[in-house]
Amino acid sequence: MNEDLNRKMVKGLSWSMVETMSNYIVKLVVGIILARLLMPEDFGLLAIMMIFVSLSDILVNSGLGNAYIQKKDATETDANTVFYVNLAISLLLYVLLFVSSPLIGFFFGSKQLPSLIRVMSLGIIISSFNVIQNAIIKRDLNFKKRALLTLVSSLISGLLGISLAYSGFGVWSLVFQQISNRLIMAILLSHCSNWHPSRRFSKESAKEFFAFGSWIVLTNLLCSAFNNFYKFVFGRWCATSDLGYYERANQFQHMVAETFTWMFATVAFPVFSKIQNDKQQLQETTRNFVKCSSLVVYPLLICLLIVARPMTQFLLTEKWLPLVPYLQLLCIVGLLSPLTNFLEQILQGTGNTKMYFSFTFLLSALRIANVLITLRLGISYVIIGDFFCILISIISISVVSRKMLGFLYISVATSIASIIPVVLISATVGIAILHVTGHSPSFIQFVVTALSFLLTYMTITLLLRKKELEKLICLLRKKQNNGK
Repeated sequence: MNEDLNRKMVKGLSWSMVETMSNYIVKLVVGIILARLLMPEDFGLLAIMMIFVSLSDILVNSGLGNAYIQKKDATETDANTVFYVNLAISLLLYVLLFVSSPLIGFFFGSKQLPSLIRVMSLGIIISSFNVIQNAIIKRDLNFKKRALLTLVSSLISGLLGISLAYSGFGVWSLVFQQISNRLIMAILLSHCSNWHPSRRFSKESAKEFFAFGSWIVLTNLLCSAFNNFYKFVFGRWCATSDLGYYERANQFQHMVAETFTWMFATVAFPVFSKIQNDKQQLQETTRNFVKCSSLVVYPLLICLLIVARPMTQFLLTEKWLPLVPYLQLLCIVGLLSPLTNFLEQILQGTGNTKMYFSFTFLLSALRIANVLITLRLGISYVIIGDFFCILISIISISVVSRKMLGFLYISVATSIASIIPVVLISATVGIAILHVTGHSPSFIQFVVTALSFLLTYMTITLLLRKKELEKLICLLRKKQNNGK
């Protein structure tokens, strides 16, 4: 890997970490306050709305934006083509959701949903204005700008949501929080970006981008459809409060597993795109990404699993305690996130979008079967089944693509095996401390257990992984010197 790309990758990763951590803290604090002010049913309604909004977002945001990043010689005409196509798609999707919202409300048995969906869906149009600006930031590995803008938009929209919730707006406070976040981000990106749309448009560019992006859109659409399939089923055949518990537990897990893995994966995609023809560099870079994400994600998930009950009781109050078993099981499922996220990024970055689609299709089919088999037993059994669905999909695609991606799973297995002793020892210490503090107030149990766990993990890591930490410190110092 050349020196300039290496410097940009490390700098991008550093700012991606800043964005992830700041956004994580803001969302965590805002989510806790809103959960204390609102009811589980309100979050259940939000989860139902997000089923349709997230599917629409994928059609607008995923394929063409990634195709623009992947194209090495993208032009101004290409950027304008992507912008106008995405805008047209967003307008069409809004009209469809506006018209179909009464049917959605009838299906889920809620009179509030039609008006809620019609307002929430405006965010789809707003987000279409961000696609090119976001793509340019990712392509240039300029994650510093994105980190600052994301933090500002999250803070302002979070404060707005809290104010509305405190004033008694209920579920509408969640809707306006989501809309304002997108609107503020769109305004900031437009103000800070050097690119603005012009009248240039090319049918040839549109066809070229669709050839690449269509597989990504289909894959992400399929993936999102069946990720939301659980919410769809829970919202229709379970109580709205149960969906609220599941959604809140899923958000806590997502903040650790998906967010921290995505912090690395966001930088990985443009890097993989730049070195897609060099298998040796691809292998080395993939191994480093997976190992770093695993060292961060795994201990945090284990810690979250251990302190789930006292954390929920202290932060969200006892009305949210039914989410604890869901959260603990989801933490176990999250252990697979480094594998799945980097598999997706390397398949996209190397242009193997059909294989990416095949992986997602297999996972989705298994998830449908899982719901049909386990739903009657309860949500907990659906989550357990989901773990095995993901694991089977990973193993299957690794066998099929072993010639091209064998190194990915070797590096993943190596990184996982190397931290298993650390995680097991730390988990044992955490459980022991939790047992000792079992009769203490929830605040004491939560804080003491979490801090003890993390300090134990850090100490053991310093003892067992000293050489790797020294390499990481040297890499960061090198980045700082290059930045001067």
